[in-house]
Amino acid sequence: MSIYDKMDLIERGHAPAQITSQISDYDKVRILVIGDSGVGKTTLIHQYCHQSLLTHPRWTVGCNVDVKIHHYAKHQRDFFLEFWDIGGHRKYKHSRHVFYNQINGILIMFDVTNKKSYDNVKKWIAEVVHLDKEKDIEEKYMYGYHHNHHQQQHDSNDHTYYRRGVGNYQQQQQQQQQHKTTKNNHHSSLASLPVLIIGNKTDLLSKNEEERIYDTLKDYGLASITISAVKTPTQQYDLLFKDFIDSVIERRYYRHNNSSIN
Repeated sequence: MSIYDKMDLIERGHAPAQITSQISDYDKVRILVIGDSGVGKTTLIHQYCHQSLLTHPRWTVGCNVDVKIHHYAKHQRDFFLEFWDIGGHRKYKHSRHVFYNQINGILIMFDVTNKKSYDNVKKWIAEVVHLDKEKDIEEKYMYGYHHNHHQQQHDSNDHTYYRRGVGNYQQQQQQQQQHKTTKNNHHSSLASLPVLIIGNKTDLLSKNEEERIYDTLKDYGLASITISAVKTPTQQYDLLFKDFIDSVIERRYYRHNNSSIN
């Protein structure tokens, strides 16, 4: 029985106690997925969670939640991922704040064929930071979690999930370091949570547009990758996304608070 079948039984109240116990035994992380309406958030998350193409995606009203079990090789543990796909239409701007709660990581998406959706990344960053100042959207770190596992020092401001892929990593890291001193407050405050920007719909770019470059490091101080959610993911993207998820788990359960966890 798949994880989705088990979740369906639980939601309908028909799950045996054994299945409910199996699901509750997983440690959980919650990832917020935001961006303008129509950029392909639901299609991308469906592909990642179900390994299949969502042929007829519907507009997200409120919030759509998808789940996946992720194996974290570093600690040989399985984790339960929740992706909270937030409706991006502007009419939900004043109501979607209810979903910005107990968050462990953030995906921000834009459409590479729609520059306005890229420019609006700034608005999404500002929205996250505004709500974080109001109510602290991050789920708290569990200090001492699995203390019998060997831990390594982890700097939450060092986005280690960019270490493989995304073009010339060293060059991006140098650029990121240069921008650390110039980023304004709403950018730097996002460093408290792992963040990845994804440019979607590369399959719709014409040959004249294929060289279009979105410099998220320069504009937002955050690294990114461009993909097509309707095509088979590249190895580069798979590695980057896996590293991002691992970073979310590391921050939630394994990072240090100025001291070693033995």
